Amino acid sequence: MAEHPLLPFPEDWTTALVLVAHPDDPEYGMAAAVARWTAQGRRVVYALASSGEAGIEGLDPAECGPLRETEQRASAAIVGVDEVEFWGFPDSEIRNTPELRAAITQAIERVSPEVVLSLYGGPEWAPGQPNQRDHMEFSAAVLDAYDAMAIDHRPPLLFENGPHATHAVDVTEHIEDAVRSLSAHDRYLSVLDPDNPVTEQARTQVDMTTAARDDFGGRRASGFELKRAAPRWVTDTDPGHSQWYIDRFRTMADEGADLDGEARMIDAMVGRGARILDAGCGPGRVGGRLHTLGHRVVGVDVDPELIAAARADHPGPRWLVGDLSILDLGGSAPDDAEVTEPFDAIVAAGNVMVFLRSGTEAQVLSRLAAHLRPDGIIVTGFHTNRDLSLADFDAAVEAAGLYVEHRFATWDLRAFHPDADFAVSVLRLRTSPS
Repeated sequence: MAEHPLLPFPEDWTTALVLVAHPDDPEYGMAAAVARWTAQGRRVVYALASSGEAGIEGLDPAECGPLRETEQRASAAIVGVDEVEFWGFPDSEIRNTPELRAAITQAIERVSPEVVLSLYGGPEWAPGQPNQRDHMEFSAAVLDAYDAMAIDHRPPLLFENGPHATHAVDVTEHIEDAVRSLSAHDRYLSVLDPDNPVTEQARTQVDMTTAARDDFGGRRASGFELKRAAPRWVTDTDPGHSQWYIDRFRTMADEGADLDGEARMIDAMVGRGARILDAGCGPGRVGGRLHTLGHRVVGVDVDPELIAAARADHPGPRWLVGDLSILDLGGSAPDDAEVTEPFDAIVAAGNVMVFLRSGTEAQVLSRLAAHLRPDGIIVTGFHTNRDLSLADFDAAVEAAGLYVEHRFATWDLRAFHPDADFAVSVLRLRTSPS
């Protein structure tokens, strides 16, 4: 999404859990954002895998660990954080172990955050700037622990603070807070670079990580990359909702109801034997029908229960469990051309857009667009009188590098009008051939 504007960081949360490997990790990129959030009355909790006992050259670990814990607590207090915990894993030897993943899971369950913030886990911050192994191992452990949690117990949002931002926080008013927070690591910074004053070191680092961004309206910002987003289908529905949904459509099919309106529209818009991605496929109603019409279908849904029903009721297509907000079919099955080749059409029916996590619509559309042929189409349909307005949807379309080619009030192509409570939108890439 680098070529598109950064999205504003979601605001619909009250508690965030910051998970990092060492003392000072929150201050190298997150502190200004944390200061803003706590000033707004939000709760932010810090959890650190180690005490950083190996981090100060020439200082015995037995003395260094408690010193760095003290500096971290003082640093956190400056940006409004008064809950800081240390887990005692060995500094410089942090690995993605079952014990570390268990500690991460326990912290998430104990704090019950809506947002988890973690460290960047890639191999390089930039060419020639390698990441630390502790950071990479810790980041991987956070993702693995999150993915292993029951789908209805995962926090709604998980971000990493790093160079590949998808979202940003305007921190213009909190730069000095961040400088003071990092400067609180006085002993650490004094030894790290004894020739430069601590405050100057801190200011240089904060200026680098909160620079004004052209992709965020020229504002100073802290950037975060969305790594996981539990959709509202998971977080905002009652237990048993998935089975109710499966049973509902099985009953309608048994009663002879016409369930093929979406499939008829898509079938009419593509050539024979087209490659079609059923995004948010649910129990496979739309993709299953398109398969019987001769198309090559891959279906993706975040809910394993729905995917199991799709496989049982509609054999033939490839049905996969996956999160649309981070969809990467090429990365998940790089040698499987049936899955990885671009699609002629992508359909998101059944109010998929409404059930996404609020604020992730542009992210999802961008990930869908990344799987589309240059001349392909994305077709969505949703009720406009629910949690997603048409204006917000159109803004997400624009942010994802798409445009609305056609819009209808129903799947059988009735004309759209201002009072319509349903919108079927045909989207294309802005760079599509004319």
